[in-house]
Amino acid sequence: GTEEEHPPNFQFSEYLQAMIVHPVLPSDIDGLDEHLSAVRSSLAASLGLELPASFQPGDYLVDIVVRDDYLVEKRLIEVEPGMHVSSLVLTPSTSEEGPRPGILLHHGHDQPGKTREAIFTLGVNLARRGAVVLLPDWIGFGELSGNDYKHINTQGNLLTGDSMNFPITTNAQRMIDYLDSRDDTGSIGMAGHSGGAETTFYLSAVDERIEAAAIIDGIDQWDHRLEVGLFRDPEHFPLGLLQFADYPNVLACVAPRWVYVLSGDSDYITAPSHVVETVVETAMPAFALYGKAERLWFQGFPGGHQISRAKREAIYGFFAEALDHPSLSGPEDGTTETEVSDLSVGIPEDNATTLDLVLAMLYEALEKLGPPDRDTLELVLGSPAGLDAQLLSQYRDRDSLQAIVSRPDLPNIPVTIVEPENAASGLGVICLDDRGRYACHGVGLRLASIGYTTISADIRSFGELADNWPPEEGWQRLRLANFAVALGQPLPNMWMQDIADITAAGITDLGLTSMSIVGRGARTGFIALLAEAVFQYLDACVSVNGDHDFLLDYLSTPEFPMPADLYPLGLLSAARPEELLSLAEDRPYLVLRNASEEEIQEEIFQFYRFLSDHILGGD
Repeated sequence: GTEEEHPPNFQFSEYLQAMIVHPVLPSDIDGLDEHLSAVRSSLAASLGLELPASFQPGDYLVDIVVRDDYLVEKRLIEVEPGMHVSSLVLTPSTSEEGPRPGILLHHGHDQPGKTREAIFTLGVNLARRGAVVLLPDWIGFGELSGNDYKHINTQGNLLTGDSMNFPITTNAQRMIDYLDSRDDTGSIGMAGHSGGAETTFYLSAVDERIEAAAIIDGIDQWDHRLEVGLFRDPEHFPLGLLQFADYPNVLACVAPRWVYVLSGDSDYITAPSHVVETVVETAMPAFALYGKAERLWFQGFPGGHQISRAKREAIYGFFAEALDHPSLSGPEDGTTETEVSDLSVGIPEDNATTLDLVLAMLYEALEKLGPPDRDTLELVLGSPAGLDAQLLSQYRDRDSLQAIVSRPDLPNIPVTIVEPENAASGLGVICLDDRGRYACHGVGLRLASIGYTTISADIRSFGELADNWPPEEGWQRLRLANFAVALGQPLPNMWMQDIADITAAGITDLGLTSMSIVGRGARTGFIALLAEAVFQYLDACVSVNGDHDFLLDYLSTPEFPMPADLYPLGLLSAARPEELLSLAEDRPYLVLRNASEEEIQEEIFQFYRFLSDHILGGD
């Protein structure tokens, strides 16, 4: 054959970028009210928040430390049943009539958590000037360090169809509940840095008790985030957020309350000031429509990703005006607070961890789960149709055909087709491999010798459809998996669509009458199991080293959870992972583990030789 022009294709990140919605803010007040109300409601659901919360926090005063001009209350605040967060409440040492501003400070992904110098200094200065300041540890940091507290454990929530933001954002909500319950607080503000700034951003959009929010180095544009490929943690990806809102829409939800967006001109951990400014400019019309344009503040600062003295002093002035407490304003005296050795709160030995909360949700789902249900599994995985694909030839080499599965609105799928000399049998095999389609070539040649047409494919996030930024790190699929969650289309859903389209192309363009699937590797082996369970038109399945029992491993030895791409959203409403193959019913399957490459190829060859004899012989 002759080489044909390769139709334009997406890299996977480009596809995700094309899927991001950018809703235009309505230009009339009634339309804006309706739009922002809908965004707040959807955002609360995607964060896993209840408004108002059904659980009210308890707190225990552990000790009081007296400093020269402020007091430190060491407290344990119960944010979920059995889970206590080590917290410091800083209060002025001077008396004052009437309630004081209550301000929650959310540190970023920094050790030692609540007592990190920059944010602790911010808190001390606010307390000295008349505010009640709450400084808690966030899960995974400070006194809540350790594997069991890691925020990355929240990826397990996807299995029950829940948000990866639980209990991260809900913990922050409990802290607002606590401040709101104190007798000495009135108006409430919140400030956060980095990951804590993003939590501040989301919570202030939906919780109207927060009258003023300072967001320090925590706002980005989703397009920029994909372009630069920076690593992000689960809490940065609210479930399905990008189906209904982008950053400017979320920022507009704070209107007409006060918000101050601060960024570093050379911040390349979140985004530099010139990127952040575009978010603020896009959201400004919403504040202006409410007649409160003066309540949306923005400032870029020299330097990078840090709570500099200049940023702190700007925040004092912001809260002084926004919370109507002029004494909060003013410059620092040049000293920082470094004496924190006596501020350890102490965590109960039986304290519930992040992992405990996630496992409790998983166990509850397992207890409710009945027999495997294909209808529910199809619903969970999106029931892809796979009817719009066509196979386009590129060129032939010595023993295979390079081609693509062309799709109008999705990334084209690169495939390598190995055909037998006599393709009249109509037997087809889709071959997937964690290393990409070329790793399937040996299997394809051997299966062709017994009459099979093998379609080795790079589905989304594999092979040619994998984005390798930065190349020295192996996180690209985890990054893309989290973006897919924010789009409401987790990778397993996308993979099922890809397999359906490959199958359609094989049947319509190659005339294949029987299709089966081989997956080789932790991911593609599991993908093959999912496909065999949900697609009844697949006549057989081979899973090599597929993590179909990953959930049991996770429950028994949860030292580090599996990446989000192995968690089909809501899977535990349909089937236990280890029971997926029961949905294959009488269709044959082969499961291999811990075998050598030679053993794998031989086992697959013998399995398919048996299968072809069985089908062709009519036995």
